[in-house]
Amino acid sequence: MNSATQHDAQVAIAQVNKRLAQADGESQGMQSEQITVIRRLRDSAQQAFNEQDYLTARSLALKASVLVDQLPAATPHQPSSH
Repeated sequence: MNSATQHDAQVAIAQVNKRLAQADGESQGMQSEQITVIRRLRDSAQQAFNEQDYLTARSLALKASVLVDQLPAATPHQPSSH
């Protein structure tokens, strides 16, 4: 089970990093407080992962994921204007 939890945590952190990068590129400070919270959760998740506390890492990354999904630039179903 620990191996699965480790993989889940790693994937969740990577997804948050990807979505956060997309939001950073398009937000222009509009959600800066929310992005700060997301970054702190992500950093805490990464620290827990580094300490091999994969359950905590996964939990924190999932919380960050919920918040990052609320950012307009990070929503996967946003229509493209191009």
